[in-house]
Amino acid sequence: MDGSVGLSLLVWLFGGILSLLGALTYAELSASNPEAGGLYCYIRDGFGRMPAFLYGWSLFLVIASGTIAALARAFTRYLVEIFPLSSIESKIVGVLMIAVVTTVNVWGTRKSSDLQNWTTLTKVGIVAVLSAVLLSLGHHASDLAPAMGTTQHGFSMVSNFGLAMIAVLWAYEGWQFGTYSAGEVLKPQTTFPKAFLLGSLFLMALYLIAVIAYLVALGRQQRRRATRLQRAR
Repeated sequence: MDGSVGLSLLVWLFGGILSLLGALTYAELSASNPEAGGLYCYIRDGFGRMPAFLYGWSLFLVIASGTIAALARAFTRYLVEIFPLSSIESKIVGVLMIAVVTTVNVWGTRKSSDLQNWTTLTKVGIVAVLSAVLLSLGHHASDLAPAMGTTQHGFSMVSNFGLAMIAVLWAYEGWQFGTYSAGEVLKPQTTFPKAFLLGSLFLMALYLIAVIAYLVALGRQQRRRATRLQRAR
């Protein structure tokens, strides 16, 4: 994104709006058809049992398993920054994390729900505190306004914007899984639209504040160097 602060914020905002529209669509579907199964039920009712059957197996064999593997890989990649691990050790840690989460989910719905609530609360708290510290101690707030413009135009800008959207939409991903519990929620007609709307807006605000704090702390040039180093790894 050529170091443009404006485009960086715009891609996070645009990705959040797309995710919000998708979340509200799923909220409407879950409210009108509060049945356990989520997207499987919507595909079954809209397109038939065969597409729903294929989706269910694709979710089990490719979509969900691939997502879990990618998240485990991301976990070990960040863990290596704190605790030096070899390639084999990183793979072992990733497999162990998958095994631990699987065990908790098999143990019971309440156990897995508690784990998810506490880990989510911890992550949100860390991001909020870190953003507050960076905003208060950063010395590059004056660099943001001059960096709002971009030197890219036309197809190059659209192409890079779309490429950045892949990572952004991945960060927002996950809202659709709430619909799988529609059959177990009290008053889904009011609970799901409210939860999806407020949750999406809160996540958008959290990401935007974190990005601004990151830029205020590092500045435009340091942020570009950090991005290049990360890509090089």
